[in-house]
Amino acid sequence: MNSNEDRNKSRDCHVDPEDRLKAISRLTARARVEGPEVLLKPLRHVYSWEQATPALRNLAIQTVLGFLGSGWAFSALDSWTCLLVFKEQLSEIRIERTYRLATFLHHDTGMEFQLLPGGRANGGRILVQPFLVARWPVTERQFDAGASRPRCSSMPQTRLSWDECKLWLETFKMDIPSPVQWEYACRAATTTNYYWGDGPDPAHMWTRENAVEAMDPSINDGKQNWNAFGLVDTIGNVWELVGGGDSGDFHRRLGLSYRSQRDMTPYHSSLTRTLKRDDTGFRPVINLPVKIRANC
Repeated sequence: MNSNEDRNKSRDCHVDPEDRLKAISRLTARARVEGPEVLLKPLRHVYSWEQATPALRNLAIQTVLGFLGSGWAFSALDSWTCLLVFKEQLSEIRIERTYRLATFLHHDTGMEFQLLPGGRANGGRILVQPFLVARWPVTERQFDAGASRPRCSSMPQTRLSWDECKLWLETFKMDIPSPVQWEYACRAATTTNYYWGDGPDPAHMWTRENAVEAMDPSINDGKQNWNAFGLVDTIGNVWELVGGGDSGDFHRRLGLSYRSQRDMTPYHSSLTRTLKRDDTGFRPVINLPVKIRANC
């Protein structure tokens, strides 16, 4: 068998259905006593999520949907693959990274969010709790949700001050990602310089060399440059605002833009809080209201 999904199916078929129902019943009973984080145990880490049975995944998905409320819907459980290419000594290593993740739809804006299992960032030094993150930067059409004359454009929403961005997010009960969350989502559990390998690749990044000073629509059915978490345009097209760790009159943005040179470092840039740039957008996250303990 070639996939984690096949291995999970194989493991499940050796479990008596009645025993499986009893196990789920015990788990839900435990959750009533200890809290809903028990049902989110498969989301502790990308590997525990990959190894979880379909039944346990479904319990976690339904628990997250309960947190999100009536304005959301579970959309799909899909596999996302990205080819990782890097060199080790004199050999070129090519690995297909694939993760099967749950996608949720936000009704008011039409935005799709990926449910990311937890993991470690910054070289394994920081533990990241599971969270939801938008597949694309917010588009002009999504930003105008609820407006009397909404725009129809799929271009990223830019020219926003930090406070305008925060106000929009608060309206829909969303958050700006922390730098650690953004980097974890962008890298998709890789340790290379980029989610596809160690060197710049125009197939994955919309920068000055191939953009010709023009943004690309965020939502484009022809795009295949997602990472192994199913996220598009994390490197290039528009810089993305992040919070956390900043104070005073400055905040950070990450990810490069259509004006950036391809070989620029994609993880560091600063702006004043009031500055509005046409090369800077934002990608919302949803933080779950519970923390999953390592021994949950």
